[in-house]
Amino acid sequence: MKTVDTHTHLLSRDVRFDRLFDKIAVRFFARNLGVDPTALKDRPWETYVQAMAEAVRNSTYVEKTCLFGVDSRVDARGRETHRDRTVCAGNSDVIEVAHRYPDQFIPFFSINPLRPDALDLIDEYVEKGCAGAKFLQNYWQVDLNDEALVPYYRKLRDLRLPLIVH
Repeated sequence: MKTVDTHTHLLSRDVRFDRLFDKIAVRFFARNLGVDPTALKDRPWETYVQAMAEAVRNSTYVEKTCLFGVDSRVDARGRETHRDRTVCAGNSDVIEVAHRYPDQFIPFFSINPLRPDALDLIDEYVEKGCAGAKFLQNYWQVDLNDEALVPYYRKLRDLRLPLIVH
């Protein structure tokens, strides 16, 4: 039986463990990842990526995992209003990691449907290898039942892409 874990986030390339809480928590985070805390603090993104790939490679139960980024929050005009420096990993980074570790990761894009070019971006990221969509209605402050999102949903349906909502 093949098992796919469907909830793995890529950290942002901009992540830094420099806040007081981070300096304390990084040791526990590193231990859970099986990495040296100093490496995680000094090279957080690359250390995290390598540790995740190694964890999937060595897993007894999980063969692959869907890798998610997180698009930023945007306003009604598509202007970025918030980008979390820990979890807002870009789609290009997700694709890069998935191409580097194709036996471990399946790339999913994260495109805020409020972006004016959201439908075009879906095509772009599917062409680059993304196999599904990650939708963060709470972070994006988007109503899932908003009629304005119907073209987004139809596009995903027409491309036969799974949609992960949370």
